[in-house]
Formats: sequence, C-alpha cells, structure tokens
Amino acid sequence: MPTRRNSIAKDVTYSGVSKVPSGSVSPTAKTRAGAIEIAAAPNQACGMTSIQAKSSLLRRIAQVAGAILAVYLVGRGVGELFVIHYGNSASYEKDWGGPSLAGVLAVHSGPAVLIIAGSIAWWRRRSQSRASRSGDATYDLAG
Repeated sequence: MPTRRNSIAKDVTYSGVSKVPSGSVSPTAKTRAGAIEIAAAPNQACGMTSIQAKSSLLRRIAQVAGAILAVYLVGRGVGELFVIHYGNSASYEKDWGGPSLAGVLAVHSGPAVLIIAGSIAWWRRRSQSRASRSGDATYDLAG
C-alpha cells in the first residue's frame, strides 16, 4: 500500500488509516478520494500562525502598493522633463515648486531620482549579499 510522507503525521496511507507514533500530539490525518486532509488549522499545517500569515499578507500588499506608487512617481518625474518648456517660465511658474525651474524639477523629478537611487542601492546590496552567501566573487561596478 503506498504511503505519503507528511511533516505532521509521520506515515499516512491512502486507505485512510493513520500510522502516527503513540504519544504524538500531532493532529490526525484523514484521506478523502486520495487527498490528504489535516485536522488542524490551515496555517498550522504549514508552520505559520494566523498572525504571521496576516503580517505576511499585509507586507505583500504594502510592497505592491509601494511598487505602484514608485512607478507612478518615476514616470511623473521623467515625464516632467519633457513637458515643461525650459525657455518659457510661464509654462512652469504656477506648478508646484514654482516659479523657479529648480524648484519645479526638485518637486516633480526629485522623488524619481530618490526612488531610482534607492532601487540601485537596494539591488547592489541584495546582489552582494547573495554572492557572499553562495561564495561567488563580487565585482565592483564603480571600479
């Protein structure tokens, strides 16, 4: 009879009979049409508590929202460079940061510069840490 290994129940057979060592506090395993059901909370089966699962979900939502905002701000910052007329101060004097060109560029393109610089720093730090963990040689892009 085929058996399937499970981290909660040591040996689970497809016939519905659970072979769990005596004295074990793990939940029982049941089978229905060849699929294994664990009689425990769904998050406990994968080793996560419900608080950790909610925290992970909220973190993922915040990352997606941050990425959307970053793409918008970078697009807006790059677009501002092509929209304003540098020779005609009337085209940008009533914009945020106006009436000076430096103020308008700081307000509209400054966040884009910060996001791009932060992304490059994050990417370099991440790639260096992965290379050091794997034992690969790291190459300095600046030198």
